[in-house]
Amino acid sequence: MITGSPVTQIANKWEAVSPYDLLYIVGKYITEEDLRLFESLFLTVMSAHDPTLDLEPHLRVAASLYKKEDQYSKWLKTGISQTLALLSIFGEDSGINTSIDLHAWINQIVRKLLNAQELRFWQTIESKIDILAEAAPQAFLGKMEDLVQKHPELIAELFNDQESGLWSHPYHTHILWALEVLAWDASLLPRVTFLLAKIIRLDKGTAYANRPAHTLSSIFRWWYPQTFATYQDRKELLNTLAKRFPDVALSLIISLTPQLSEVAMDTHKPVWRMRERYQIKVSQAEYIEGLTFNCDKLLELAGSDPQKWVRVIELADDHQGFLRDKIIEKILTIDFDTAKSDNLRERLYTLMRSHAAATKKDSSWRLSSEHQAALKQVYDKINRSAADRYISYFNAEYIESRSTGDDWEKQQKLTAKKRTEAIGLIIKDGGLESVYEMIPKVKYPFWLGRALSKVHKKLNTDVILKIEDGENFQRAVIGYISGFAEEHGTTWIEKQVKHFTGKLADQHLIAFYLATEACPVIWESVKKQNTALYDLYWQVIFTGFYHPWFSAENNDAVIQHLNSYKRYSTSLNCIYDEKRLKPETVAATLIGYVADNTETDKPLRSQEYQIRKLYKYLLAADYDPDQMHLMEWYYFKLLKKDGHEKSLITYLYDNLNKHPDFFARLVQFLYIPEEGTPEEEIKGMSAENVQGRAQNADAVLNGWIELPGLTKDGTADFEVLKQYITDALEQCSILKRKKHGTREIGKLLGRAEVPGSDWPHPEICEIIESYDYPDLNEGFFSGYYNRHAGEVRIRPATASYDSDSSEVVHLKALSQNLGSKYPVTARIINDIALSKQHWIDFMNKRDRQDEF
Repeated sequence: MITGSPVTQIANKWEAVSPYDLLYIVGKYITEEDLRLFESLFLTVMSAHDPTLDLEPHLRVAASLYKKEDQYSKWLKTGISQTLALLSIFGEDSGINTSIDLHAWINQIVRKLLNAQELRFWQTIESKIDILAEAAPQAFLGKMEDLVQKHPELIAELFNDQESGLWSHPYHTHILWALEVLAWDASLLPRVTFLLAKIIRLDKGTAYANRPAHTLSSIFRWWYPQTFATYQDRKELLNTLAKRFPDVALSLIISLTPQLSEVAMDTHKPVWRMRERYQIKVSQAEYIEGLTFNCDKLLELAGSDPQKWVRVIELADDHQGFLRDKIIEKILTIDFDTAKSDNLRERLYTLMRSHAAATKKDSSWRLSSEHQAALKQVYDKINRSAADRYISYFNAEYIESRSTGDDWEKQQKLTAKKRTEAIGLIIKDGGLESVYEMIPKVKYPFWLGRALSKVHKKLNTDVILKIEDGENFQRAVIGYISGFAEEHGTTWIEKQVKHFTGKLADQHLIAFYLATEACPVIWESVKKQNTALYDLYWQVIFTGFYHPWFSAENNDAVIQHLNSYKRYSTSLNCIYDEKRLKPETVAATLIGYVADNTETDKPLRSQEYQIRKLYKYLLAADYDPDQMHLMEWYYFKLLKKDGHEKSLITYLYDNLNKHPDFFARLVQFLYIPEEGTPEEEIKGMSAENVQGRAQNADAVLNGWIELPGLTKDGTADFEVLKQYITDALEQCSILKRKKHGTREIGKLLGRAEVPGSDWPHPEICEIIESYDYPDLNEGFFSGYYNRHAGEVRIRPATASYDSDSSEVVHLKALSQNLGSKYPVTARIINDIALSKQHWIDFMNKRDRQDEF
């Protein structure tokens, strides 16, 4: 048995060093009354409603601001849940001797707890579901099966995550973890599999990658299964799944198909059950057999459905050798419904094109000439019209592979020629309507429009009117006009706009200007027409379908125009070479993107890289310090990169050290007032902005290590520091946050070092002694204790805590030396030493327990 105390305390948290050992120590003393009291406590605590859920989802992250905090701590809930699992698995062996049947009793408790059918209960209990499932697998599975059967809408809502991010929470994660835990047990795997299949059908979530289908795939992966069930058992189970849930089985079989860069992640394993079984080895023969079964089952489930065969063809090259031959030979025997084969036709074309263009280096991978000819037969068989045959020309960047060695310009000309010929044949076969039917289906409608302009010798107004029919039509119309504009120039554009003014709406007229290069000549031309048209031009240019081009010398002017319409996201996406821009243009874009952007839902291309690159440009240009300080506040976390990337924060801390009111403002952002409520302060602000501002303030304050009054030569002017502290605390007091401000000042004094002086500097000790505020002392303790919290330090498995122990010795000696002159500081340093020693003792005990 491990010697020493069975429990330990870190700060205000008590924890069992080894819950498993502790049960065996106290087990023989546990009475039936103890178990009944525990049952009452467990059901009371775990059934308690989480008040956070009273708030709207986007406000829950700021629950403390609204006084909506759980009355029971997460530590208590985790502890009693873990206790339930230990009692279930080891209770009898530990010496508990009562008339209670522990297994039946614990299953009954879990059934009672999970009997609720309210969404909020399941959202409250969700984070402990995996522990409860391990404690009572039968009760948990029974309740989940009952919910799926009788209350599918509840399960659907639990899995219905529609947005991801800092402010949202997925309420299904631990349910999936629980099923992953139980799937390791071969006897429970069938129930887990069919339960997951039913949940997959109910799953409407989109935001988070952790989905029931992914869990099922991880369990059955041929080369890395996450269950102790044998290969034969898994194969039989998949056969049964295919009969009962063919749609789920097909998706699962597709996900089990080998991929070139496939990566497997461990699922959740039982913490207490089956502790001795953690080695799974898959033989090469078993893996090949699994892939063969997988391929056969894929073909069986695909049947003759063209849409299912699209996925089969996508996976053809993921199979090698005889498995791929099976797929090619099978497709030759199927009579597909040509009316439903559009997607299959495109997929076949892509496969044939990739193999036809393969070089000699790819000879081991390339399909044989016989198989390529066979695929061509299938492809020709399912083509109904010229549009069917040539639609693929507008779904690829190049019609012929570039591996032929032709240069880019020659490839472009050849592709354009073939596309024009194809459009001519399509119109000849089915008229212009056939072209219109193609447009919603193609990947590159712009190039379809260009090809159409080469077939039409005269502008067709009907084509222009199609701009109203959706994004692909808009792209096609822009391409159509672009073909004429390229040939006839700006004068032709002005003539067409004048001709159609009053006959076409502005959204049609603007397409003429958006179909050519963005440049001053075009801007002046559109401005001459009317102001409304000019405004529309700058409101829609560079959106998804209105994406003309501009030359490098016009980049600064383009960005300035976009900024004037507050389209800062588009501005950032349009900056390709910042050196061609004026520094004030770059600065206005970075500030506007955060402070005044009308395109908040538009994603940035390479956001972190782009913003850091632009900020480096402004640093090199020695731009306005006040503006630089503002940008560092807006982009603090991004500019203050950890790891190998150097921090770009240059002005913000200098400003913080000079202005105590700025410090007080950061404290205000981070903490709620000590008196009253913050409602007035945050009126009109979203919870996301409040929380984001607080997180930024926290990051800035935690990164603050230079003392106010530190001079350029490395010495410290402590009179300046003392005055700063006085002014800062006065400002914090006005904002009703003096305690918080005092603690933050203490943190700074605890972690800051004065160059050329040992820590703590005597003047800092004098400040601690002169104030002797509990909050300042607490902050000083925290500041030193967490000074390396941001560093990642990995301790080898064989290492001890010698370096930490030497620090404890140093701190104790330092405390003793300072005791007579600086008693308050000495006491704090001694407390730090004791806390660190306590942590070392705890970790050493835990390491010994792990070895045991």
